[in-house]
This record gives sequence, C-alpha cells and structure tokens, in this order.
Amino acid sequence: MPKLEFSGVVDRHSSLPASVISVLKSLGVSYGFTFAVFAVFALLLTYTGIPDSIIGTVVFVTMVFAVMISGFTTARGASSRGWLNGAIGGLMYVLILYILGAMFVTGFVFDKHVVALLVIGFLSGAFGGIVGINMKKK
Repeated sequence: MPKLEFSGVVDRHSSLPASVISVLKSLGVSYGFTFAVFAVFALLLTYTGIPDSIIGTVVFVTMVFAVMISGFTTARGASSRGWLNGAIGGLMYVLILYILGAMFVTGFVFDKHVVALLVIGFLSGAFGGIVGINMKKK
C-alpha cells in the first residue's frame, strides 16, 4: 500500500499547518515594514521641518501598504485562493493593531472607524493576495 504524504498541508519543522506559518511570517514582515517606516518618519519629524499634521496620513498609508504586504506574502505561501489568504492576513494585521490599541490606549472603543479599518484591511489584504498568488513562480 502506498504511503500518503501531506507535505503541502503541514510544515515539516512544525506541527502548525503551513497556512498558519505563512500568515505568521507575513505578519512579521508587515510589522517589520511598519516599524521601519515609523522609525524613518520619526527621524524625519525630529530633524526636519515636516509638520506634525501629516502624522495621521502617514500612519494610514503605512497601514494600507503593510496590509498589502501581509496579503502578498501570505498568498505567496498558498496554493490557491490568494484573495482569501491575503484578506485573512490583512484582517489579522488590523485585529492585532486593534487589540494592542485596546490594551495600551485608554478610551479605545469599537466604533465605525474600527469597522472601516477592518474593511480596508480586508480589501487591501485581498488585493495583495491577488497580486501575490499571481506572481508565484510556476
């Protein structure tokens, strides 16, 4: 009787499914990107005349790009449904931000802005996933 192999389902070095490993790696990459952009932006704010009024815009744009990166890298590790894998990666990114915000910021509430961020996370992640799955090496 032939031996069945599930090499595509479980990472050989871990007991976690490969999709979970892919999402965790993509979150690490996207949060690394976010940290790098924020560090550079903090230096620019400190040592140049850039006004503080653009902080909100930079944070939002950085989040959208980080979510797309998360979706892209999640989908690169998937075999199909790049949009769904990317959307899951994007939602995870936003949910982790929400949880951290709720833990460290007083008066943090679930409102229409959080719902908007979740929708943006879903859509940006799905877009990154579509690009990521279609750029895989065949």
